[in-house]
Amino acid sequence: MTYIHTLAPAGLPYELMGLLRYLTHTTHLTRVKVLDTIGRELKLPMPPDPNTLETQGLSPEALGVEIKRGLERISSPVLAGIELVDLPGITNLNPTQIREDLAAIKLAHPAGLALSWDLLHISQDNLKLVREMYFTDH
Repeated sequence: MTYIHTLAPAGLPYELMGLLRYLTHTTHLTRVKVLDTIGRELKLPMPPDPNTLETQGLSPEALGVEIKRGLERISSPVLAGIELVDLPGITNLNPTQIREDLAAIKLAHPAGLALSWDLLHISQDNLKLVREMYFTDH
């Protein structure tokens, strides 16, 4: 799973914010400069500033990059995962972002899709978006 909108352990924005805080403190570079450096070194598109990373997470393009990395490095089938449980202060989900993330997943051509976290806590609206965007042809 690559959680690109989750500000909690296992969420890429959470992990990147921790790295950003550490490097900002130890290098005395600006947060924006450190974020730019992290993005360049990881070859991952980053948001324009740390506040956007923290509040909105990463872009659908970043999700596509991560999925393609997995596909290139693993010989077994790769499922792309997407967070769909909206938890205030943890995930920052909205229909537009979910649609764009699902489109990026389709473009990356993984073997399938994994929905997370608990299906019982995913809203019907978010499940309908998955059906609409991922399981129908556009």
